[in-house]
Amino acid sequence: WSEMYLSHDEVEPAEARDSDQDARDKASRMEDKYQWLSMDSEGDRILKIIGDADDEDDQLDAWHGHLKKTLKFPFEAKVAELQDRGPLDYGDKVIVKSLNETEDLYGILVNVTCGREHYVFPLCELAVSEEKSSNYLPVQDYCTWFANK
Repeated sequence: WSEMYLSHDEVEPAEARDSDQDARDKASRMEDKYQWLSMDSEGDRILKIIGDADDEDDQLDAWHGHLKKTLKFPFEAKVAELQDRGPLDYGDKVIVKSLNETEDLYGILVNVTCGREHYVFPLCELAVSEEKSSNYLPVQDYCTWFANK
């Protein structure tokens, strides 16, 4: 049934089960998780990775595990975000050597080289140089998730 009409005598008053704050909290958690469904195939891939993880820490751990299994190192990338400080800047080409650790503010950190120098850099600020690379979509999906979490 898509609609149902009831008369006044067929309805009984009920006590509220949830407070307004409970309802807002639940709606917020549901939106955080299911916002990805409106993003077509990219959103489907993101939702498949984060699964049932409710909070950002669990989702970040899910991404780290997924990327550890999926990415093939080393690969070439470029800095895709403007940098306020630090030795790397927008457009710099780097070689991503391996995953490092996760960090609350910057997400997944990776070990990179630029020339002869070695750095630890946020993966969310990189873009894989070669679009045909098997690393391109996983990194792009992670960057989309990180920017919208």
